[in-house]
Amino acid sequence: MVESLISEILFGFTGLISIINPIGVAFVFLDRTASLTAEERTALARKIAINVVCVLLVAFSSVRRSCISSAFRWRRCASAAASRSQWAAGRC
Repeated sequence: MVESLISEILFGFTGLISIINPIGVAFVFLDRTASLTAEERTALARKIAINVVCVLLVAFSSVRRSCISSAFRWRRCASAAASRSQWAAGRC
């Protein structure tokens, strides 16, 4: 179960990184904040980083909950000797 959870989190993290593209966004950030002072840019970057961490924590916690609930559902179905077709149909 833990291995499955870790693989799901890593899969989600790599998917988010490929969508977010932090290297490409860095150039956009520098272009859009060209008129700001270094202190203002640092403060804005800090606020953005805090917001991103909050969003990622919420996203990963919801993924974690769904993985854990599906693992418990799988265990319940397996203990009841249900078939994979019943699992796929959501009848367990």
